[in-house]
Amino acid sequence: YTFTSINTSHTIHVDFVQLNYTVTVNSGIHGSLSPSGSNIIPCGQNLSITIVPDACYFIEDVIVDGVSQGPLSSYSFTNVTAPHSISAVFTQLTYPITTSSGPNGNVSPAGINTYGCGSSQEYFITPDPCYSVADVLIDGVSQGPVFSYMFADIESSHTISATFVQQTYD
Repeated sequence: YTFTSINTSHTIHVDFVQLNYTVTVNSGIHGSLSPSGSNIIPCGQNLSITIVPDACYFIEDVIVDGVSQGPLSSYSFTNVTAPHSISAVFTQLTYPITTSSGPNGNVSPAGINTYGCGSSQEYFITPDPCYSVADVLIDGVSQGPVFSYMFADIESSHTISATFVQQTYD
């Protein structure tokens, strides 16, 4: 402010207000960022964000102001002097189930199949004509001559293998 033609006393009073900036935290699905929502941060202050995936999920990426930061479990905004945003991408863990069978029968679905953490999948053991199931191994442990096996709440890799024996008649 400029005083012009000064011929009397004047007073000037100024109030200063600290600037605040918004850090927008978007949690997304299958995990959380804390604190979430719109966070008002005084200029020059810091804000630390904790990133936690839900069970059966992992942090694939953290995006800060539109730029990928990789899979971080925390992020700190230091000396905040502008608005910011942060979000995370969470991806479901998956596990393979590998099948094998001896000759004269099959396990279905065959091959290596991948399932989402927490899911279930039933496998069927089918002998060829004139053969029967000798044994089914789940992760190397005998289950006996069963015709199906249910993997419930899958949370690790597994194997299933079957052997078959020719039927004999007296």
